[in-house]
Order: sequence, then C-alpha cells, then structure tokens
Amino acid sequence: MNISKNSWHYKTIRNMNRTPSRSLCLYFWQVVFCSLFLYIIGPGVLLGGGVCLAGGIPLVIGGLITHTPDADLLHWITAVKCWSVGLGAIAVLTAVVWFVVTAWNFVADKFSDAKLDKENGVLVSYIQAKKEKVCPIIEFKD
Repeated sequence: MNISKNSWHYKTIRNMNRTPSRSLCLYFWQVVFCSLFLYIIGPGVLLGGGVCLAGGIPLVIGGLITHTPDADLLHWITAVKCWSVGLGAIAVLTAVVWFVVTAWNFVADKFSDAKLDKENGVLVSYIQAKKEKVCPIIEFKD
C-alpha cells in the first residue's frame, strides 16, 4: 500500500514526533491515537485547564485574603463549578471538532473529482487487512 507523505494522517503522526510504522495495522492505530491526542484531548485539556486556572487563581487569592470556614466552603463550591465548566468546555470542543471533521469529509467527498482513481483509504484498507488477517507493508511516497 502506498501512502503519501503529504497526507493528513502521515503529517499527524510526524507532528507527534513519531516514526510512522511500515505495517498498516500499527500505522492505523498510530493515526487513531495521535489524532485523538492532537485534535481532541490536547486542546480540550488546554481549554479546560485554562478555564479552571482562570477560576482557580481568584479562589487562591481570595482564600489567602479571607480565611474563614464559610469562605473555604464557598471556595470549594466555586472550584467544583469551575471544574464542571472545564469539563463542559472539553465536551463542547469535542463535539465541535467532530462536527467540523465530519462536515469537511462530507464536502470533500461531494466535490472530489479524483474519487474513482484513488486507492482505498487507511480505514478501508485496515478493515480489509483485518478480515484477511494480513497487514500489508506500507510504502511512503512524496
């Protein structure tokens, strides 16, 4: 199987400073995990962490200024709310990324003229390889 070095999945693996596997089965899972981390988990953690940090700094400063039992309870309640907002932001970001990728693939399929000349994609080739119980060797081309 031939894979272009300009394909998004090859670049995704290279952006994670990984060497793409020459076995299709390993390559498929590299694409899955690198994509998951780069496009969903990484931005989600950054966004959620930023939201929590933005809410957490005033909590710490407020706790240092006013240290009373009632203020501590209020700080914990606010911290829980902050984490909820962070997790909600991760969920929304995941949904947005999924929608954008799905819409992009739909539009690309509708307007692709070279659709008939293309080889099977990585996913289709992986499924066929699993059914045949043989993982082909990948050749990377420019």
